Amino acid sequence: PGPGLACSFKITRSLATARSGTCELVVNNLSREHSHELASLPRRTTFVRVDAGYEEGMSRLFTGDLRKGVPSREGATWRVSCTAGDGEHARRTARISRAFAAGTATAIAAQALADAMGVGVGNAAAAFRGVRLNGHGESFEDGCVLQGNAAAALTDLCNSANLTWSIQDGVIQVLGLGQSTQDTAIRIGADSGMIDSPTIVDRRTITVKCLIQPGLRPGARVVIDSLLGSGEWRVSEVTFNGETEGNAWDADLTLKRPRGSLLDRSAPGETAVDS
Repeated sequence: PGPGLACSFKITRSLATARSGTCELVVNNLSREHSHELASLPRRTTFVRVDAGYEEGMSRLFTGDLRKGVPSREGATWRVSCTAGDGEHARRTARISRAFAAGTATAIAAQALADAMGVGVGNAAAAFRGVRLNGHGESFEDGCVLQGNAAAALTDLCNSANLTWSIQDGVIQVLGLGQSTQDTAIRIGADSGMIDSPTIVDRRTITVKCLIQPGLRPGARVVIDSLLGSGEWRVSEVTFNGETEGNAWDADLTLKRPRGSLLDRSAPGETAVDS
């Protein structure tokens, strides 16, 4: 925040295709003019971005579309409470009407869907290269027509290739079922930000609380160093809580066992379900 301003936020991000990441942001100590200026910003063309961190560096926790900004007053202090959703308008309203000739690569269709939704293509085009659509090749042998809601069309395309998608920071992220991103795994232990011990939900799921740190995003790999739930996991959902003038500065993680070669070898034969 700027000089004299104080902020608090709650941000929830998930791999779930059906819902957006959300942000609740409160900005305090504004002037009356600034509070009303923020509250009057247009919804569909205003982006909310939250960067947070420590003296040694900041990282982006959220980018999304403004839902609304509500001003309020407490004594002589003005504040604005904002809510936002990651790619929310694109997911709900974007439509597509495109025909593709026989032999068109699915990566081209993925780019067209991203363009229709007004979001970044992210890794979508690359993710479709080399995959097989319902037992066929990576291209539309007989051509294809994409018509209607663009998000639903992308879901259908991913289902045919055993992939899942979500919007993360305004761009599409596509992963194989139960798979993680290829970024370097983040270690979380008592000496690296873990708060309390992990909680075992079931044999494939644990929850962990830790300090906010860069890279904790849906799909990321983390290595838990604890007697409970040790090994490598995938971030399925993360909720960030922060106060610039308070004690909250933590992340609540829901972790799933990743599939394939990323499975923890201490649990041989275990399989994962996507979430």
